[in-house]
Amino acid sequence: KRASAVPAVQFYTTKEEKKEDAEVLSKWALSRNRRVNIENYQNRVLIDIREFYHDREGVEKKGRKGISLTPTQWYRLRTFMPKIDEKLAEKIKENEKRLNDSLDNKEDDVELEVTSASKENDEQTSESKPSEKEEKDDKKEEDDGFKPSL
Repeated sequence: KRASAVPAVQFYTTKEEKKEDAEVLSKWALSRNRRVNIENYQNRVLIDIREFYHDREGVEKKGRKGISLTPTQWYRLRTFMPKIDEKLAEKIKENEKRLNDSLDNKEDDVELEVTSASKENDEQTSESKPSEKEEKDDKKEEDDGFKPSL
């Protein structure tokens, strides 16, 4: 007979057993659901930029969307900040220009629509209104002796 072997060491743990909460050393809110934390996780200091959510019981928890940087990565990212700021400013200006151009075009389109609508209205009105000659002819017919009796 073969005895079932039970390992002396458990290699697989449940999700809850694996989960170790990081010690939050400092935190700053970027928005309602986004934060920057400096954490101590497994004896490593990390800069964690992450979304948070509230579970059904209302407890705030870390979301999956985010990034944890080591101090070396953080300082390296900071060296790019002037270039990032410069590119960001350029893109914001481009977007503002595009938006303004788009709004100008929409205003032109609205003016064209209003002009077209007023022309169409004028054309319809002119079709429904008798011309001056037709008005004179109508008056002449009325003056030709037919007068309604009261």
